[in-house]
This record gives sequence, structure tokens and C-alpha cells, in this order.
Amino acid sequence: MNTGGQVVPVDALRHCREGGFALAMAGPSSGLVPIDEVLGANLWVTARGSRLVGLDSGSVWQAAMAVAPGTFLPWFLLALLVRGAGIGASILAWVSLLDAQAIRPGLRRVTEGYFVGRFWGIVTPGTIGLDVWRWVDAIRLSDRVVAPGIALVVDRLLGLLVVLTTLCAALAWRVLPEGIGLVAVALAVVVVLLAGLLVRPPTADSVGHPWRAAFTAYSQDRRALVRALGGTIVAHGSVVGMVAASAFALGVER
Repeated sequence: MNTGGQVVPVDALRHCREGGFALAMAGPSSGLVPIDEVLGANLWVTARGSRLVGLDSGSVWQAAMAVAPGTFLPWFLLALLVRGAGIGASILAWVSLLDAQAIRPGLRRVTEGYFVGRFWGIVTPGTIGLDVWRWVDAIRLSDRVVAPGIALVVDRLLGLLVVLTTLCAALAWRVLPEGIGLVAVALAVVVVLLAGLLVRPPTADSVGHPWRAAFTAYSQDRRALVRALGGTIVAHGSVVGMVAASAFALGVER
């Protein structure tokens, strides 16, 4: 491609077909059109996408030595602070969900259980270790099985709500490639499930009915669900903030 008199190679990373581009822009501010419809000598493309590059220990060491300590330390400390705030918010969210189920082991006890669960999460896929440990730990503290299980399901649904909402926003603003339909359907399902927990059923005696008591707990204490949602938003946002601060600490430009 000719860029200001200099010919440089360009990788077709997005909107491409085998051997070249399938879509391009007819001007710097126009939309994407089939490349056959682009008239004139100029061809405009957007630099979006990624590619795999070779990496060896020498290049890693060279990049590490190029990091300025004065830049690294403040951003690294900020990354730790942001992630610490996210962990605290996640713990408080779990406390709120348990509190609505009348399980109140105390903040210190929940915090200890969280970090034990994090250890198990390291050696198990995804968050399975943490989730199973929190459920088992809450069972031991409350001598109940259904209520901690419902609290855990609600916690996962709140996480999905935050993630899917963020994805929908990114897709709507075209930060990510196409595919908003499936994400929107999944988000709608999660919203319906959470809304069902907020509906107050007709007055009925839940004594002796653990499933009914567990399912209706959040309709009786909606503030607990709102607090848990706020904590979940902060927890997920802290991951993004930590990654961004770490990137700035390492001097990553984009």
C-alpha cells in the first residue's frame, strides 16, 4: 500500500477474503463497501485486528529492560489497588446475597472463605473451585443446602448481566465485530430470570418449604440484590482497570 509515497505491506486482518480485502472505504469517513465498488486510485482501510508474531526470551528480556521504573511502579501500584477494591466489592456482594437468605457468618469469615476458594480456583477450570467452595462453606455455616445454592446461582446471573450488558454496548458501538443478536438474546434471558426473583408471590407460608423460602428471599429484600449488583459491577470493572493499568505500567501503547 502506498502511504505518503512509501510502499508498505498491509495484512488483511478484518473484512478480508482470501488474497485481499473484501470490504474497504471509498473515503476517510465513508462506510465499508464491497471493494469492487471503490472507484478512483485511493483505497482507504481501517487498522483493526491482531496477528501472531514470533517471540523469544531475548525479545522479552529486551522489552522488560526498556520499561522505565518511574512509569512502572505507579501504574503497578494502581493496578493492585484497583484489583483489591474489586475483590472487596465481590466479597461484599456475596455477603449481601447470603444476608438475604438469612445466612450471616460475618465479613471476616466470608473473606477467609473467599481466599480459600481462590486457592481452589487456581487448580480448577474457570471459577469452579471458588464457586464450589463458597457453596460448601455456606452449607457448613448455615446447615442448609438450597439457600446457599440459590445465592450462588444469583451471583453468577449478576455476573452474566454485567458481562453481557458490556458486550451489547461494545457491539452496539461497533467496538467488537458483528454478533449482537445472540448476545442480546442471552442478556434478555438473564434479565427475565433475575426479574423473576424480584416478583413477590402471593402470601404463603414458607416454613418447611426451603425451595420457596430461598427463591422468594430476594423479592423480600430487594436492596440486597441491588447491593450485590453494585458490588458485581465494581468487581468486573476492576479486572478491566487492572489490565489497563498493567498495560500502562509496561508501556503498551495500544
